Amino acid sequence: DPVAVQFQLWIIFKTVDLEVHFHPAQQFVEILKRQPVLPDHRLKFAISCEVRRLCPAGAAYVGAHSTHLPSALQPLNVLNPNNPAVIANGANLQNTWDPSSGVPEPYPGWASSVSCASVGQALLPYPQYCSSLAGLNENVGNSIYHSFQGRVERRLDHGIYMLLSYTNSKTIEDASSNTQTQAVTWNGQNGVISPYQRYRARTLASDDVPQVVSATFVYDLPFGHTKRFLNKSGAVDKVVGGWQFSPIFRYSRGIPFFFRDNGVCKSYVGGCIPGVIPGVNPFLQNPNNFDPFKGPLLNINAFEPYSSFDKPGYSGYGRRISNLRGPNFKDLDFSLTKNTKITERVNFKLSANFFNALNAHYFVNDESQNFGGDTAFNTDISNPSDAPFGTWNGAVSQPRTIQVAGRIEF
Repeated sequence: DPVAVQFQLWIIFKTVDLEVHFHPAQQFVEILKRQPVLPDHRLKFAISCEVRRLCPAGAAYVGAHSTHLPSALQPLNVLNPNNPAVIANGANLQNTWDPSSGVPEPYPGWASSVSCASVGQALLPYPQYCSSLAGLNENVGNSIYHSFQGRVERRLDHGIYMLLSYTNSKTIEDASSNTQTQAVTWNGQNGVISPYQRYRARTLASDDVPQVVSATFVYDLPFGHTKRFLNKSGAVDKVVGGWQFSPIFRYSRGIPFFFRDNGVCKSYVGGCIPGVIPGVNPFLQNPNNFDPFKGPLLNINAFEPYSSFDKPGYSGYGRRISNLRGPNFKDLDFSLTKNTKITERVNFKLSANFFNALNAHYFVNDESQNFGGDTAFNTDISNPSDAPFGTWNGAVSQPRTIQVAGRIEF
């Protein structure tokens, strides 16, 4: 049959064990016990179609939906912005608490027993704890993934093999796939959204790459015994025969930026995330033709000014991860391999692998690929003097790496 259609369905149930951390205060143990421990549900679905004659090719839709993922979306110890006492004391939330502040002391001796005795701290559900009490076993995160995947492969005469693949995908989530922590600092991807504004946490994944194209070639060089040139056995074949050249090219779209305020943020319920002002171009340069000597990549005037976060309780209207993307990424690797038959059953393989063969550099993070957060540019809207907003922070893709290896196969 020249055409084959295949359906695949995966359902994964994973139970997360309960974690209880003991504390001298028994109330802390009870708080963790009240955190529900739910199974991790993951549903994956794929439909593929393959054409087996002429030029083997295939196309597939692959989707996945996961629920109850590890998250930091519902910390217990945060202020409710709709609480009348919070509204009435908005300008004084970060002031040191004293009896004249108008807010009653949570319990006798509280102010002298904690190191964070502020007006806002006195209004928290659990004022004796200076953290947000994010449950280590919290798992209310969700993610959804859609993708179209296609490939074409061809094996030709004279030792030539070609494979071309393409993926168009999108990942949306409200909990990062990275290990969750109480990441309430400006640069955290997780835990920066107030539980009263959870809609702002559902965004593109921090490592969402919408398009990936890769091409692979394998070419057996035409030298040596049974080949077109120098078709000889013996010592000549041992030297010139068995060579193989294999280039691999990969292109991918840039990953999304995320922005924070690390200056005057006084939201008291999470991190301050600036929104993009409609109608203003957020880029001063093309991300794919960026020149650090021509100034910043990002336009600070296209975002909410950091002075707006001086208002207590306000955390901006930006989302956890933005829709703005960093530079695209291209990479060419190749290997040169020599197979030498020692005996009928023993082969010596010598290979030289060139990663980033052209020694190209891109303004992505310092990994060999562009994933895990675009760290090549400063995205603190408070615009510190040592790291101005939108400027290059020095991170760049890895340089050329050459690896030589030999092994005996039998």
